[in-house]
Amino acid sequence: MIAIGDDGMGGTYVLDTAKALEPPVEVWNGGASRPGEPLEQLAPDFATFLLDAVQREVATGH
Repeated sequence: MIAIGDDGMGGTYVLDTAKALEPPVEVWNGGASRPGEPLEQLAPDFATFLLDAVQREVATGH
């Protein structure tokens, strides 16, 4: 897994490159996530994750 950021609630945004060439963005909670347990998927790929984040920032005026 490649860590790409923090979710602000103790979780880490990750790309699990073992899953695909363009892996989904998921949340890994160190100490709470268990091996083999599915992670919460936030976006099907990094491009979608980034676009959603930019659109939220534009919409809120930040």
